[in-house]
Amino acid sequence: MNGKVDIIINAYKRHDLLSEQLSAIRSQSVPIGEIYVWNNGEKIDEKIQDVHIVNSPKNFGVWSRFFFALNCTAEFIAIFDDDTVPGRRYFENCFKCFSEFPGIYGTRGLRFLSNNRYAPYHHYGWMEPNENLIEVDIVGHNWFFKKEWLPHFFHEFDIDQSNRLAGEDIHLSYALQCRLGVKTYVPPHPISDQELWGSLPQYANEYGKSTDAISSKVDALSHFDAEVKKVCDKGFSLYYERTSELDMSHLQLASISRSETAKEFLRRSPALFKMAKRIYYWLLSKNIQL
Repeated sequence: MNGKVDIIINAYKRHDLLSEQLSAIRSQSVPIGEIYVWNNGEKIDEKIQDVHIVNSPKNFGVWSRFFFALNCTAEFIAIFDDDTVPGRRYFENCFKCFSEFPGIYGTRGLRFLSNNRYAPYHHYGWMEPNENLIEVDIVGHNWFFKKEWLPHFFHEFDIDQSNRLAGEDIHLSYALQCRLGVKTYVPPHPISDQELWGSLPQYANEYGKSTDAISSKVDALSHFDAEVKKVCDKGFSLYYERTSELDMSHLQLASISRSETAKEFLRRSPALFKMAKRIYYWLLSKNIQL
């Protein structure tokens, strides 16, 4: 696959990593198109060669970077959080996976365990390395997808002042799934080769935990919960609802998950397998965790 990718780095207060991000992006093993910095907040005065810096004196929130992405002209778009520095072969990784499984790609993927709550979840990518391609419900920290899909992001778009800082990642996967049947994936993040990763942990662990991070806000989880419930009520199909697999790591009921005998019994009894899975997710939907 020979398409180029335009880059958008979303900056908000944290400009410490910008030089590292630009260096990592310019060093990619595949051709890169235009590079934009969409900056909310404190102005970036410096001029950087071959980088388009757009300063907004007002913080329009996390959704605004997807609006700004309409300015891109390459076949693909990649949007980055300001705490995310990719490995040198990350886009090569995304293009290779996309050629076989077209979809939205990102460096941290979540599989939700309930259709009305954000947490608990299972996650994959740079925080929990996956050796192979993984299908997930949403991805975060960066997003790689086709430019021609972007208009569908605005499908049933109803953002208001209350959710300006949350939900754009959930909405992206929901809109493209419902409109186009597009799935969401995390490309391989093998432990042995961090050049393929979408976020190098030495940067993400330090900068992702700053007080400026949205996830650190006291009311963040309630906003995330509301977004999950909203899109699921509209028809977003979650991975656990679409698969008949029973991942034993999901089955955390103490009397079952700790017993190898019980696990083996369930593996040999598909009907009980399915029933146990339904019971577990029903309990999660009622906010009951055992």
